[in-house]
Amino acid sequence: MSVRRTTTLRTLLRLGVALLVLTVVTGWFAWSAVAHAHATIDRARDSIVPAITEVSAARSALIQADRAAVRSFRTDAAQFGGPGEEYRNQIAIATQNLTRAAEDNVTGERGSQTLRLVQGQLASYTSLIEQAAAIYRQNKNAALWMTDLWNASQLLHADAGVLDQLDTLQKDQRAVLDEELDSAGIFLSRLSWLFPAILLLGLLGVTQLYLTRRFRRVFNPGLLVAALCLLGLVSVAALTFDAYHHLASARSAVDKASDVSLSQAKAIDEEGQQILAELMRNRCNGECGYTVDAFVRESPGVDDLSREPGSVQLTGNERITKNIKDAGEYRSLAFLVPLGAVLVLGLIVAGLYFHIDKYRYRAK
Repeated sequence: MSVRRTTTLRTLLRLGVALLVLTVVTGWFAWSAVAHAHATIDRARDSIVPAITEVSAARSALIQADRAAVRSFRTDAAQFGGPGEEYRNQIAIATQNLTRAAEDNVTGERGSQTLRLVQGQLASYTSLIEQAAAIYRQNKNAALWMTDLWNASQLLHADAGVLDQLDTLQKDQRAVLDEELDSAGIFLSRLSWLFPAILLLGLLGVTQLYLTRRFRRVFNPGLLVAALCLLGLVSVAALTFDAYHHLASARSAVDKASDVSLSQAKAIDEEGQQILAELMRNRCNGECGYTVDAFVRESPGVDDLSREPGSVQLTGNERITKNIKDAGEYRSLAFLVPLGAVLVLGLIVAGLYFHIDKYRYRAK
């Protein structure tokens, strides 16, 4: 009798300890996965995605400003109003977006350095444009304003120029977003709770079968409710897959919006460069140096400038915002993970305590 009592009590204690340990492990990893998912959502919503869209908007605004500036010289509007109102509006938009991108910087010191460099280049660019306009107003036949206009264009379009720097920065920003969503370590963290949860559910079943055979009771209410609470905890943790799915959709929407913006900006930039080439062709007569002459030769003719110029239409922001919002839809349920773990712990203790207590004081 004593041997049987000792064996049963030892088995109950071992089962109880194993169940409690697995519950703590499952609850910890499930909470870590949920917390990490919501931290990723917050980071994407508050900094990464805004930084990408801000850089894209700044790039588009600079291209539109550059076209407006050279167009003002081509139409002779620079004689009266300088580079024009559209130029100044687009420069203001670009400056504001670059400032916000610096505040939302997600690429570390490298990103900060790039943005500082771009802001410095932009200051030089605007200075050259205004200087070219001032010279043009005084004497539009002077060659110096053309030199300033060309140098300003080079600040934007040359290798390591403003546009090149912004393209590199945006690639780095997208890489940060990809790392948040696609790294192997993050994938494993999403599933880290699943294996101990399966073990725990299986051990709850094994314990229930043991109690049924040993004490001839079909169900142990505590263990049965603990299993239901565990399934609820697992269901909440599984919502992280839905959250990451919506974040991936937001990532795709960011790519699509950026590609559309880039395509529209490319057409506008080509138009601006064609206008600049025409100005250079009319002034230089093939005597402005190899680089300028090659630029003029390779540029096609410019279209009629009497039509209203096109603009970059920033699209897709609503879809991006909706996907990020949907990713955080179940944030309010996150508290159920630690609550579920605590309930499972309590129910396991309650379900086993009666049998363990009996075997502590009398033989069976």
